[in-house]
Amino acid sequence: SKETDVFLSVDTTKYELAFEAAGLGVNLVNDVNGGEDIRLVSLLKKFPEVQLVLMHRKGDSKTMQNAPQYPMGVVSEVKEKLIWKVKQFCEAGIEAKRLWLDPGIGFGKTVNHNLDLLRHLDQWVGIAGSVVVGTSRKSFLSAVLQTTSQEMALREPGTLATHLWAYQKGASVFRVHDVGAMKRALITWRA
Repeated sequence: SKETDVFLSVDTTKYELAFEAAGLGVNLVNDVNGGEDIRLVSLLKKFPEVQLVLMHRKGDSKTMQNAPQYPMGVVSEVKEKLIWKVKQFCEAGIEAKRLWLDPGIGFGKTVNHNLDLLRHLDQWVGIAGSVVVGTSRKSFLSAVLQTTSQEMALREPGTLATHLWAYQKGASVFRVHDVGAMKRALITWRA
């Protein structure tokens, strides 16, 4: 952080690691647990320049893809959970704009769940800070493309298509493997 102006982030579920990274100059903590550890409030208060991504995930990494179900609908359940987390942080004194929202594409979701979330992504705009999307090379893209191939390169066109869709729906932060391709796609889209 002392050697670059690049916006730095850390992905972790561990408060201690997030706190250490913030102390070393990280600008963003990506919490795939969606802010379940309320100690993150104290981290955000101690480091007022740090932003926090609240990502939705159903279940833990070992069980999240075991037939996930959303009886009230994936869009409404994910949205309700994220709004509730934003409210908790705001009531504790954290500005909503510092909380970025990620519906958690691929984290406890079926192919149809992921597509529903993308279709209705504009519902997250304005709830808090930036809307974050990460479809990059996710396995649901192979299902959409109806291919059994696990070659990551074949998922790249789906990555660009879904991220451009998300951009059109209001997302402004994208998790990608091929940063250059995404940047060129966004420049072209804007033109």
